Amino acid sequence: HDLDVAMGGPGDDDAVARYVADRFSLSDARGENMPLNWVGSEINGDLVMTYQELPNADFRAVVRVYNALLFERFPGQVNQINVECGDSVRTMVFEQAGEREVDLGNHPR
Repeated sequence: HDLDVAMGGPGDDDAVARYVADRFSLSDARGENMPLNWVGSEINGDLVMTYQELPNADFRAVVRVYNALLFERFPGQVNQINVECGDSVRTMVFEQAGEREVDLGNHPR
């Protein structure tokens, strides 16, 4: 899906959710996608924040994060991804589409 929506209008959150689902995912150490629940999104100027949660997740292992959000539209796009587990947050910065691993094994719950 192309993100041709005017943020803030009726139905836009559904369009953003579909766009994000096509371009962002978490997978476990076996490479299996972990089902994310859409929470919502907000916009502030040129900053777009999306929120998803992973209920009942087992964060004792490495998680793979795939992110391709907005890179097709904005050549200088930089995305900050925060993975929160308990009281800890792991932050990754993506300057191009791709996949990274984050070790959540030592996070307190």
